[in-house]
Amino acid sequence: MRSRLERANLTENPFTTISAAIAAAPAGAVVEVCPGTYAEQLEIDKPLTIRGIDGTPKITGPSAGLSQLPAGSGYYPQVLANHAGGDVRLTNLAIDGTDALFNVDGLVLGLDVFCPDGIVQNFVGVYFVNTPGTLDNLNVSHQFGSAFPEEPQLVPNCGSGIVFHGSSEARVRNSTISDVGLYGIFSDGDLKADHNVITGTFGDGYGPFWVGIKTVTGNIK
Repeated sequence: MRSRLERANLTENPFTTISAAIAAAPAGAVVEVCPGTYAEQLEIDKPLTIRGIDGTPKITGPSAGLSQLPAGSGYYPQVLANHAGGDVRLTNLAIDGTDALFNVDGLVLGLDVFCPDGIVQNFVGVYFVNTPGTLDNLNVSHQFGSAFPEEPQLVPNCGSGIVFHGSSEARVRNSTISDVGLYGIFSDGDLKADHNVITGTFGDGYGPFWVGIKTVTGNIK
């Protein structure tokens, strides 16, 4: 049985945001997220399990815009796990990039402005950096950029669903990734992926750029 400190539950504790629960939770804790929509950008820097309960809570972009994280990386993730020092597990969550805003040097605008000019080139739903991760039963969608809604993405890397860089273990299972601009799932190392559905619904959609699953130096298992 977990103690109150070990279980950062948004019902039992006075947290109104997932970010506040993450900050308060000790390494190895389980953050249980109640149903609802959470407009925030998550940063995870320690081993944690973040689990939706009683439904599928949705994470959307904050009104202040997504910031570049890590600083100087060129990436604008909705959920970032960065050098966490252990396994980070995300389960039973929706990460929705619909109409996301981006904060570029204090200017907050949408991807329709920043993507065609290449100002924002890496909008990502879930981004793991040098952190082993297990993603289970996620719905990652609408990380997509274009000049106009009816046109395919102009710059191929404006949006991707799930990206792992430098992660010793990358596992994605039972998840749905849809309506992204470049990669559904990308890893530069070994990737264990099973029972995932990767789809698009923008007609012919993604031009020559869209890739369901890709690894660079690793293998897909």
